[in-house]
Amino acid sequence: MGDRAIIGFKKSKESAPVFLYAHWGGSERFIDAARAIEAAENRWNDTTYATRIAVSTIVGSQWSNETGFGLSADLDEMTMPDYDDVLIVSWLDRAVEVYDYSELRKNRLSRPLVTLTFEHVCSMMPTTYR
Repeated sequence: MGDRAIIGFKKSKESAPVFLYAHWGGSERFIDAARAIEAAENRWNDTTYATRIAVSTIVGSQWSNETGFGLSADLDEMTMPDYDDVLIVSWLDRAVEVYDYSELRKNRLSRPLVTLTFEHVCSMMPTTYR
């Protein structure tokens, strides 16, 4: 059992994402994405650093744990999340795309269900998480 979620990070809409699998915390995936986006704000244009900062923010102090998180460029290597969506942060577009997990696995070129601005996603974060 877990509370699994997958959050992807990519340079722009046309780029391939790198996925972060989280075994726990899926119910807070939008909050995790918002915290990661805010933490990386000074590096949004330097997408490799932004991604590293974002992943580090989500993983937090759990880097030395053998389980809990995984990174992959291949969505098929990941355990199915407990939610039907996958969030993908697109740094240069300043957007978070929300995809249907099953559709994204079948067709990497599927369209997002919704695209949210960074501002919108960050506004969803309660002040207790800041």
